Amino acid sequence: MRFFARIGAALALTASCLAAQPRSGDFAVAFDVNGTSAIGTLDRAGTLTTLVVGGFVGDVQRVRIAPDNRSLLVLTSDSSSGALCRVSPTGAITTLYLVPPGPWSDFLVDQDGSVIVTGIFYSLRLQGPTFSQLPFSGPAILRDPESTDIYVAPSLRWLDLLRFDRETNRSTRAFSGSLGLFTAQRLTIEYDATTGGVLLAGPGLWRVDAASQLTTMWTQRPIVGLRADPATDDFFVADGNTVFRMEPSGRYVAAWGNVTKLLDFDVWGAGGVVATGVSTPGSSQRVSVNLPDSPGAAYALALSFAGRRPGIALGSRVLRITPDPLFFATLGRVWPGITSRFTGQLDALGRAEAAFTIHDGVPRGSVYTLGVAAINSAKPDGLDVAVTSVGVF
Repeated sequence: MRFFARIGAALALTASCLAAQPRSGDFAVAFDVNGTSAIGTLDRAGTLTTLVVGGFVGDVQRVRIAPDNRSLLVLTSDSSSGALCRVSPTGAITTLYLVPPGPWSDFLVDQDGSVIVTGIFYSLRLQGPTFSQLPFSGPAILRDPESTDIYVAPSLRWLDLLRFDRETNRSTRAFSGSLGLFTAQRLTIEYDATTGGVLLAGPGLWRVDAASQLTTMWTQRPIVGLRADPATDDFFVADGNTVFRMEPSGRYVAAWGNVTKLLDFDVWGAGGVVATGVSTPGSSQRVSVNLPDSPGAAYALALSFAGRRPGIALGSRVLRITPDPLFFATLGRVWPGITSRFTGQLDALGRAEAAFTIHDGVPRGSVYTLGVAAINSAKPDGLDVAVTSVGVF
């Protein structure tokens, strides 16, 4: 399928820009250096570059690539304090929020730009200068990209995987069963594009599909981190010193390391397209495209109400946006008052800004899928792609 004409020529990017920005598929990593938390980048050749050692309030629990796709967000926690920090590409640390004593173990950036941090006792929403308590808690959370719900894992010994419904402000069980896990074991949740369910990593790796069926996938060693591959349905897991790439079947296909005492990681490129704004009918969403591997490339955006599955087959890959009338109406098209800059050319850093308006008649609880494709002959099938979701509240 041809999405748009191949227009324009790619702009040259200087070597200094390439050195300053990690490439898609590289890893942001948190690790321990003689008892001190550190942050760095692990490239696809297995080379570790340290950005900063120490200087955090508490111990690093999570590292995530920020929505700008350049800086990092870091959650720290110990028995007496906690903080959410930003780490710049040069390693400068900025404390964004100081939070009450936790322990805190996970966080996510919500659609409106606020941050939800969670722990085994309670969860908080951080927004502006204030924070508010939320009616759930657990060591791991995940925003479901196929709905407006949030997955919460409140227990490790009894795996009560919950779905928190923002409409009703209530939780229901997505899965309940005993894995016999120790409550001190680290747990991570990630979206599973293959089944529409979730992957859970701790002492091993498990899949809970959309029908709430549990499958054990990997039990060779404890896992400290789990992330989806932004370009395929593969995923990455990390033990104490190595990042592994795994196919949806659970088959191990590649590894990067050796990072001593690896604490957590994220994948550069996962935030290739980000939408932010108050997600209510009639509101506007700011769209940021960040595809650093495709500087100067022609791009097109599209929206869909049909979700991520089955998606669009792109040769060896699947673009997780399903075509529907809205998709064909918005693909690379500008509709005054509805879509803005849905086609164009990325700048020298692979960035572009766009926008769309949530129609007044869209019911609350609906989910837009937003996809972007940019021309890049070096990528599989000649396209650099990314997808995100926008729920309507």
